[in-house]
Amino acid sequence: MASSSFMNKQTVISGVTFATNNFVAILNHQDLPSEFHIIQDFLASSPLKFALTEPASVSFKSIMQVWNSVTFDKGHSDSILMSFEYDGVTHYVTPAIVEDALHLPVLSDAVPDNVSDSTLFEFVTKLGYNGEVKRYGNLFRTKLKKEWNFFFDTISHCFLNKTSNFDALPSGSLKIG
Repeated sequence: MASSSFMNKQTVISGVTFATNNFVAILNHQDLPSEFHIIQDFLASSPLKFALTEPASVSFKSIMQVWNSVTFDKGHSDSILMSFEYDGVTHYVTPAIVEDALHLPVLSDAVPDNVSDSTLFEFVTKLGYNGEVKRYGNLFRTKLKKEWNFFFDTISHCFLNKTSNFDALPSGSLKIG
């Protein structure tokens, strides 16, 4: 069970507390077994924490108002600029605004240019990998600690093709054999 805290009103859904303002979920350790603390710490220090909040409820009318008025243009310095109208007011969105809102790191800061084999091996060891490492990129998820195996399995399922809408079964799960 994870909880989030923020000064504004909060909602509780199935024992999980979310900030209603859709800013950030702050995960605490008190409700989960210690085996999951490393995953909580990872999420708390990554940009993913900003995507783990309850989305605001948006009416169909509001969505259609934005959808029917949205345009894309090249902005200053060849950056993409999206504009849309909502309740008679024009709003502008750039990649920088989205990156700032989601607290995404600057790519050059987030990914080092040259990572040594020893640094990668140390990272894999901290994840509890107990298989042989002959070559990076050739690791087996089943050789990870069960918590990390579960985490990567969950992330992998999130990116599988869906059968219809956002909460449908991944099409890969429907295959037998």
